[in-house]
Amino acid sequence: ATPEIKRAVSDGQQYTILLSKSNRQIVIDSTVTLLEATEKAGVPFPSGCKRGLCKACVCTKTSGHTLMNDKVSAQENSSITLCNSFAKSDIVLDI
Repeated sequence: ATPEIKRAVSDGQQYTILLSKSNRQIVIDSTVTLLEATEKAGVPFPSGCKRGLCKACVCTKTSGHTLMNDKVSAQENSSITLCNSFAKSDIVLDI
């Protein structure tokens, strides 16, 4: 069975995602994947399976807290898959 994205439960917060290379900001809540956020901002990003398997949507998170597979990561300059990562703070992406 192919894994489905485990949707984050809304925490009622709004987060600002900064796309540093394109200097775009997007405000989203915790139930929107980072890939959906870039699409909403009109900044297309490569993607494939949209389940975190193919790694087509890997990018560098330079700062912020993300949630993926029930685990929160605060690691800076880490590679994340946008399709199954959710914001848990304001985030800066190297896009």
